Amino acid sequence: MVLYQEDIASAEIFQRSLNLIELPDGPYELQIEDDYKTETTSLTKINGKVTSANQIKTTSFKPQIVLKDTQLKVSLLALNNEKLTVSILDENQNIISEKKLSGSVNLGQAYDLSHLNPGHYTVELYTNGKVYNRLITLN
Repeated sequence: MVLYQEDIASAEIFQRSLNLIELPDGPYELQIEDDYKTETTSLTKINGKVTSANQIKTTSFKPQIVLKDTQLKVSLLALNNEKLTVSILDENQNIISEKKLSGSVNLGQAYDLSHLNPGHYTVELYTNGKVYNRLITLN
């Protein structure tokens, strides 16, 4: 359950203080996300006092997509031994290609899409329990 969410459109340094006094005691996670990664810090509130659990902080990187003409490159920096499933779907959501990547810190796959008809396609990337969709257009 998300208790607070805010989108920041500025590239400037950002700082925010949160008042957690109304929250009941218990464990919480603070996630800070940008275009490339998600940083998660574990917090615990006990007797009204919030502490960071042994400075436990994890960083997970988001998969990246680069399309140049009909050449598609997908990559993920998998520092925590993540797995990545890459699916390419047509306009009718039919799976054209699907591949599971794992076993490396730098996961990557290149695709030659020149055999596909011009049109809109979805690149679906699944990692860390999250799905990232990107619409691509081939001319």
